[in-house]
Formats: sequence, structure tokens, C-alpha cells
Amino acid sequence: MSSLAEILGKGVPGNVRASDGTGGTLTLTRDDYRTQVFNLTAAKAVKLPTTGIKKGETFVIAAQTGVDGVSHLTIQASDASELTAATSGMPASIMRGYSVIQALIDTPVTATDWVVLDSRENGATLTTWTGNGTGPSTSGTNTIYWQRDGLAVTASPQNTVVVTAGSSGTTKLFNNTALPTRLRPLTGAMIGLATVRDNNANVNQPGAVVITTAGVIECYRDLIQTAFSVNNTSGIGTLSGLQIMRWHLLV
Repeated sequence: MSSLAEILGKGVPGNVRASDGTGGTLTLTRDDYRTQVFNLTAAKAVKLPTTGIKKGETFVIAAQTGVDGVSHLTIQASDASELTAATSGMPASIMRGYSVIQALIDTPVTATDWVVLDSRENGATLTTWTGNGTGPSTSGTNTIYWQRDGLAVTASPQNTVVVTAGSSGTTKLFNNTALPTRLRPLTGAMIGLATVRDNNANVNQPGAVVITTAGVIECYRDLIQTAFSVNNTSGIGTLSGLQIMRWHLLV
């Protein structure tokens, strides 16, 4: 599959919509170029055309810029249904990146009338982390950087995550700002191991990491989900070895 740079480099007619980067909805027609490039400053919806569109016609929708946590491009069929992994093979909506979309029938109306041939994006989610015991603290703001290549997602927190355990200890650490819907697997899936430190117990050991269907990343002290140490002031669970997380949307 060609990259966006390759597609534009081959001279495919396109339209850079620098003035359409603000919010609202833009409806494309059969007369628009098949390559549309946006510079986003706010969340925006783009509706694919229906009248006059024939089976096999292909559109490239791209976002060159986007503001993390503020702007992304939602790609919809003409009936306003979003093209997702469930409806169209993979998500079409993007933060910064592109999607290649093809009509499956003449006069496509709904999301299932389109297939996403390729979609790639990157972005970041700002979040704090908390433990689920009694009285655990909340960490400072942490950035989770992520990239989606089709149905595969890779993510990595920016810094070490430190949460002070409460009076009953903390079973798990989790992010308080969920990942975008299009990055979430259809079923909860264990995605690997992380080096987890319980400072009060002075223990480093493999911990379990899970991404849920709600977009929450859960980190456990060990594989059998033992609680972190009970101590109001110095019991600290540190997500120190969680460098890279990978999961598949259709797991």
C-alpha cells in the first residue's frame, strides 16, 4: 500500500484544505478531488459523497496537523455513520495521518458501503494515573504517545508513573483519561509484561499490563494481581519498565 507521500508524489490531484481545519462538518461531493488534506485546529467531521459515486472509487483523506486531545478528523458516510473497524474493516478517523477508503457499491450511503484499505495515524493522550485501593494518590500528568497502523496499535508512556498506595494498598494502576475509541480493542486483552516496582516492599518483578475495551491501561504488580504494599506515605507502585505496549483492535 502506498504511503501518503508516495500518493501525492505521483501527482494525484488533491486539495489542501487549510481553511477547513476548524470544527463542524464538511460534506464532499463527486466533484471534489479524491485526495483531501486537512490542517486541523479543532475536531472536524468529513462526510463521504454518495450521489454519482461508483463502486471502486477511492478517496484519500489526510490530516497533516492536529492538536492532541483537541482535534481529530472523524470520517463518516453520507448518513453520518462513522467508518470503524466493525463497519469498514479498520478505523478511518485520524489524528495526524491518512486513510485510503474505497466504495463497495454504487451510491454508497452508510459506513458498511465503504472499506478502509489503509489507515495510519499518530497522536498523544495526556493523563494522570491512580491506584484502586483506599486513599491512593494520583500521579502527575503523563503523556501516552501512540501510533496506529491499520488494526495494530503501539503506545508508550512518556515518563515513569508513580502512585502512592493507600491504607488498603493498591491492586492496580490505571490511566484516568481513556484512549480514543478507535484505539480500543473489541475485547479486553492482556498485552504483555512490565517491570513493576513496589518501593515500600523494595520489590522489582514482572507485572501484567492489560488494555480494556474502555480504553483503560491497567498495570498489576504481578501476574496474580497481588496488591501493592499498604502504606499511606511511602508505599509506591512505579510503572517503571512499561516502555512499549502493542495490541490488535480485533483481539
